[in-house]
Amino acid sequence: MVIALLAGGSTLAAVRLGLAMTAFQFAIGALNDLVDAPRDIDRVPPKPIPAGLVSMDVTRLVVVGSAIVGVALALPSGPGTAAVGLLGLGCGVIYDLRLSRTAASWLPLAIGLPLVPVFAWLGATGNVPPGVLGLVPLAMLAGVGLAIGNALVDVDADTFLGRRTIAVALGRRRAWLVHALTLMVTILLLLAIGPRGGGALQGALTVSGIAAVTGGLGLTAMRERSRWRMGWPLEAVGVATLGTGWFIALASAAP
Repeated sequence: MVIALLAGGSTLAAVRLGLAMTAFQFAIGALNDLVDAPRDIDRVPPKPIPAGLVSMDVTRLVVVGSAIVGVALALPSGPGTAAVGLLGLGCGVIYDLRLSRTAASWLPLAIGLPLVPVFAWLGATGNVPPGVLGLVPLAMLAGVGLAIGNALVDVDADTFLGRRTIAVALGRRRAWLVHALTLMVTILLLLAIGPRGGGALQGALTVSGIAAVTGGLGLTAMRERSRWRMGWPLEAVGVATLGTGWFIALASAAP
């Protein structure tokens, strides 16, 4: 929603696009719970399906219904916007059904993360300027780092259960190093080639984003598993904050 507003879209369009993306994410999350329900029986705290709070049939309806709502909300911005939304949904579906417990689990997020700003900007304006496209490779790089960082959270359980995720394949130490290096390279490239002109607000967001990513890396490096779980969301917030600074600079430079 914020990106759509920065692109110059109306408040109504921004809200509609934000709800569309939320619906797509809802479908992906519900499908993930559906697929993982047999594995989550002993999970603490319990998840809704194994706990009996939501049935499998209701969850299937949520998956299909959320996907339909997402498409319906995206279509007023044109078929191209709906297609980008469906591509992002497809990345999530492939992750849930095939790749979530494999060494290729990083791939859907690496492809899907750059689609979010493209979806928002295209939906708000009907085009995607070079400045937005320039963020795509950096977002892909950040997506790889975040995906590996997310896999680190469950590396012990996945190792015990024989799930060969990317973190299991690399080993905890190497997985942490790869995910940290990827995120730090993303930050360095953003500082080197990112747009300027966002003023003090962009500067504040950049500093805040770097601090959040660095803090998250520090937490994921600790031995306590509870710290790992706090670290990944902090890294994700930091990446989102850095991206927001990029779009503020683009909006400031727009005629």
